[in-house]
Amino acid sequence: MPYGARCYLYRTTVFGRVATAELAAASDVLFVHDVQVMRQQVGYLRYCFVPDGSRTPTRFHCEPDESLRRASADGERAAILARLRPSFTSTRFGDAGYAQLSATTPWEIRAGASGGSEMGAFGNLHQARRITRLREALDEYLRYGLDAGVFTAT
Repeated sequence: MPYGARCYLYRTTVFGRVATAELAAASDVLFVHDVQVMRQQVGYLRYCFVPDGSRTPTRFHCEPDESLRRASADGERAAILARLRPSFTSTRFGDAGYAQLSATTPWEIRAGASGGSEMGAFGNLHQARRITRLREALDEYLRYGLDAGVFTAT
């Protein structure tokens, strides 16, 4: 596989494999498939989702690395890798929910970007923070004994 040039990625969802000579900076990026970087001593990734087995520069608060650090056994590691997978409303270009994270995506990805927003292209919407604040407000203002839920529609 040929390697490309230097890359800078911010708040992006990348479908497909990535092969590059240098990944100078990646922040709040959701890589769906394998990432292979030739020069791993240059650059960094922060608050990204990087599939297991990828070769990248230094990672800072990336998933599934953060969750795997807390794992104690190999069985737990396999369970974490099976659970921490992004799922999308649609992966077909042109659909209304293209590249939008679905509600079944684990919270570590939906709220794992910098500032508590979601990783990927829709991070600027701050959906995870809005849902968290809405739940807090509902708990504060509901009368005792009443329950409320948040239901998202796409």
